[in-house]
Amino acid sequence: MRRILFALVPLISAAQTPLSEKEAALGRQMVVEVRRTSTPVKIPEVQSYVSQLGARLAPGFVFEVVSMDATEPIVLPGRYVFVPLSLLTAANDEAEFAGMLAQAVARGPRRWAGLAPQQQRGSEITADSAAARTMSQAGFDPAALLRCIERLHPDDESRIAALRETIRAIPRGDWKVSDRFSEVQALVRPKPRTPPSLFNK
Repeated sequence: MRRILFALVPLISAAQTPLSEKEAALGRQMVVEVRRTSTPVKIPEVQSYVSQLGARLAPGFVFEVVSMDATEPIVLPGRYVFVPLSLLTAANDEAEFAGMLAQAVARGPRRWAGLAPQQQRGSEITADSAAARTMSQAGFDPAALLRCIERLHPDDESRIAALRETIRAIPRGDWKVSDRFSEVQALVRPKPRTPPSLFNK
């Protein structure tokens, strides 16, 4: 599936820009492919929660939670975002989850194939900065995104330093997290297996 998506990336534009009919059609085609190669998470509470959180970060985007072979959200033309179930279960808290969604939307559809490493780095740093500001405006502490980047890319010192600088410049807001995140996580995390009791024979 990833090979198909990457084959299409040179044709698509950033998710935030107005879509042409050609781009919208391409987006619909790619949505069909992602849905064909992934498994929808059929838990209404999970889909509703992620849709509502996503709307706070990126109004107008459609967020779907799926089980798929990916570790980060896939953003497609037409403002579709497919959120891997693994991302929901791996986040330490709601703000970290929001940060990874905001970063993916800020980055837009993957268009980095063929770019020089320096250009890729610039795209990552720009997306990190935009995501941190979006998080703050949506009521999430942008430091949560920094925690994710430090955990996932501990050796990327320049990227981490750039994000720290961005966060320092963001005025502190009314940042909050809800208990709903842990409740949703509990719905999708594997339940621990209880060994059979000798007394139940």
